[in-house]
Amino acid sequence: MQFIIIMIKEKNNRQVFFSKGTKFQGKIESKYNIYLSGEVKGEVVSEQDIYVLRGAKVFSSLKAVNIQILGLCEGDVTAAQDVIISEDARVFGNIICKSLDCAQGAIYSGELQVTVQK
Repeated sequence: MQFIIIMIKEKNNRQVFFSKGTKFQGKIESKYNIYLSGEVKGEVVSEQDIYVLRGAKVFSSLKAVNIQILGLCEGDVTAAQDVIISEDARVFGNIICKSLDCAQGAIYSGELQVTVQK
């Protein structure tokens, strides 16, 4: 298993990057934004946002405040706020969120549950 993890710390802005070529299996939990560019299998949880970058292959459930997907994601996606799926993205799994933005050309297969604040 090969992986390169980079933590960038700028004052109060911390971010976790899983770079291209990274292969990780297991559970990732962070208080910070997570950027996925490699291959991840398991579960990814962030107290902030998750970004599945172009070329990434994520076979995991994702849970965060906001989630943006530009690569491949196979697994359930749960966002407290927004999920954004780009035109090149492929998403296979159920999505729970307050708002979904799915670009023309994106591939999405699964059930969608939009939560409503009462």
